[in-house]
Amino acid sequence: MKQVGTGEAMTAFYAALGSVESVRKSETADMGRYVVKYASLNAVHAECQRACENHGLQVCQEPTVFEGLFAVVNTLLHRDGSAIEMEPMCLPMPKEAQALGSATTYLRRYSLVSQFGLAVEDDDGQAATTAAQTAPGRRTEAERLIREQIAGYDEATTREFRKAFLEHFKSSLNDLPASKHGDALTWARAWKPPTPESTADDAADKAWVDAAKQESPS
Repeated sequence: MKQVGTGEAMTAFYAALGSVESVRKSETADMGRYVVKYASLNAVHAECQRACENHGLQVCQEPTVFEGLFAVVNTLLHRDGSAIEMEPMCLPMPKEAQALGSATTYLRRYSLVSQFGLAVEDDDGQAATTAAQTAPGRRTEAERLIREQIAGYDEATTREFRKAFLEHFKSSLNDLPASKHGDALTWARAWKPPTPESTADDAADKAWVDAAKQESPS
């Protein structure tokens, strides 16, 4: 970082670092085969600004170009007129306006997270722990709930569930696109394990159909 002016700005910055609090991951983004959770720029910026204002600082974020790369530079302005300029955070220069906007948001958010040592928490730490235990590779909340349901079955019921799931969705849960996890959860909650009586009835029906086919004229 580069300091301009008195040392009071640095003293204030160190005090602000000690007062920042964690920010929850309240936003989700569907990436196709998985869903990610992240803390919004607004939430991250608000927490950093709150900590800085308590110590006479203001956060200024400037998109710029640094050594041919697209960059965001964070500057902390102190009430005495001095300032602290942080190192730029960079990405390759986007070629389209939409990509430029996304890159700006990304750099603004993660430069604050890294430079303020901001802790980012899950909205539901217990749910995340349970998910990691039942399915380390889960991609959505719906998938977590399905896997928790499966975890409550015995081995035979689990086999029946997976077989029925595959027949219905033409895919295993591991390979099912995240966009279909909601439908899968609805189906899973409605699914009932086959009973011995229903299995016997199905077998009897099949035997009757097979016999009827054999007796029918060719």
